[in-house]
Amino acid sequence: VFGAASSANAAADLHLRDRGSNAGSIITKDYYYENGVLPPRKLRLGQLPTDEPKFNAWGSCVENSCTYVPLQRRYEGYKKYADDVALGSAAFAQLRARITGGEWASVSAAVARGDAATNRPTGPVSNALVRAVLLGNALLISENSNDQRDALLARFYVNEAGFAAEELRAASAAADAGRALAAWELGMDSWQSYFEVVNRAIVPKVGSKFALPSP
Repeated sequence: VFGAASSANAAADLHLRDRGSNAGSIITKDYYYENGVLPPRKLRLGQLPTDEPKFNAWGSCVENSCTYVPLQRRYEGYKKYADDVALGSAAFAQLRARITGGEWASVSAAVARGDAATNRPTGPVSNALVRAVLLGNALLISENSNDQRDALLARFYVNEAGFAAEELRAASAAADAGRALAAWELGMDSWQSYFEVVNRAIVPKVGSKFALPSP
């Protein structure tokens, strides 16, 4: 599973944790795993410095996507997965008020992973994380190109949001508000960064761009 943060270091930047080999992540093969380079915690594509070498790895794809993906492929993926992604990211954004209000059962339900043995349903956040990977693949990977930089970057932020959800599951079980808020902040940055990446591939003929989630 993800490396967990204790309440003692909840105030530390969870983004700088040791990721090891990405074991337990939503999808192992992401930008960090493939390149050994850690993208910014909060990605703002228009604000990346163009003259900073460490940003060159993904900065070359800032103005235009590195890969052209056919409109039909993007449209079909968007139609299949976008609603669940929007619903789950919005549900995550709303968790801050529930954390500060001590509504731990509600927080747990939102980030729950499904368990057929106990009939526990998958929460909207966990459901959205899986769909976000599939949506990123549909929007950003072309069968005619081996360049997957955009998709790998999107996956990185899905994994960050997944780690945040894992932290929230643990924090809600312990009723640890400090740890939960630190996880929520990381998750919000991660969802917003994910949308920065995939929105570039969403044109009117595909669908509406995602609005950045807010509490």
